[in-house]
Amino acid sequence: MQCVETASYSVSVNGNLYGFFKGQCGVRQGDPLSPYLFIACMEYFSRIIIQSTQHTDFNFHPKCCALGVSHLAFADDVLLPCRCDTQSVSILNQQLLAFGQMSGLDINAGKSSIYFGGVGESVKLAILHLTGFIEGSFPFRYLGVPLSPHRILASQFSPFLQKLESYIQSWMGNHLSYAGRLELIKSVLHGMVQFWLSIFPIPGIVITKINNICRSCLWSGNSFSPHSALVSWKKVCLPKQEGGLALLDIRARNISFLAKQLWNFHLKSDSLWIRWVAHYYLPHTTIWVVGVRSVSSPLWKFIYTLKNQLVEQCGGIPAAITTLQSWHSGSGTFLVHAHDFFRIKGESVQWNRVVWEEWSMPRTRFILWLAALGRLRTRDRLSYLSTESVCSLCSREDETHAHLFFNCN
Repeated sequence: MQCVETASYSVSVNGNLYGFFKGQCGVRQGDPLSPYLFIACMEYFSRIIIQSTQHTDFNFHPKCCALGVSHLAFADDVLLPCRCDTQSVSILNQQLLAFGQMSGLDINAGKSSIYFGGVGESVKLAILHLTGFIEGSFPFRYLGVPLSPHRILASQFSPFLQKLESYIQSWMGNHLSYAGRLELIKSVLHGMVQFWLSIFPIPGIVITKINNICRSCLWSGNSFSPHSALVSWKKVCLPKQEGGLALLDIRARNISFLAKQLWNFHLKSDSLWIRWVAHYYLPHTTIWVVGVRSVSSPLWKFIYTLKNQLVEQCGGIPAAITTLQSWHSGSGTFLVHAHDFFRIKGESVQWNRVVWEEWSMPRTRFILWLAALGRLRTRDRLSYLSTESVCSLCSREDETHAHLFFNCN
């Protein structure tokens, strides 16, 4: 930090430089220089951790030894796997302390945890006493998602679902039009959901809950008050050419992301994750002939099931590989083609170009879409409320979609 604290700065006012002052307070939050300094610090941290693995007393984690995985880091969230013995943990702890003394970035023991597996109580207590960290339990959150060696339960998605509901409640959706709510669902809610969809298979009950939240947001403006939907959610998720609103089919999108992983396993792409899977799950074989074991992870079991489903639908392994290849090399992205393959299909409609003209207002297009489907709340559809069905404009015929748009004088 000496280079930052000893530098002098001047202020530009109307194109002229005035005065000089030293940056003795260091770099403030939001300074453009901050990311570069952080990257430099984490590069040094990465190197000293790799150097510590050269110590004769250090032992890799049993599942990380073959590839020499010493640490996983994203920004300041760091995972340090190693064998659970006092020598290995002591070496890593010494490097953490040395990094703190060198950079001033001390380890926060209150926010750090150690996760054990198959370790005796005496060894566990010795390691906790050595580091001063607390013992963590699975699942724990890393980069915003729960990680666990076991299957993620539907109940463990509750914080994520509550976050979706809190976003909707802060929007005051009751004051937005249908078109405004639709844009918020597409840009915000589905954007948040796709991060989770790309990581692991989502239970069906969670997908149903997500769809219910989005449906309530679209038709009522919030996620709590029940409101009858004018159009079924299955219809809403269809492309516009098939009479829908082109919202994502959450289940199909989830499968599409995992199909991308299946393709990466086939190619054995050069990434740490793929190389690790290839070493432990695909030694001397391919994804298309390997089986599944009872001790396999839930993610691997799902991808295995997806592989069998794809082979069955395409008519064999060569046809399945050809299909994935066409998604990869065709126009558009892999995920677009995969989503179109796995989604629910509908019949094409003739009026989609008339309804979705670019020059018309979004609110107008939405109302016209409802009218094309015959789902507006006309009086003939409100007969269960014991109201008059006669048109309030001409008072001659029953108020129907055809009468309002074409026959009413």
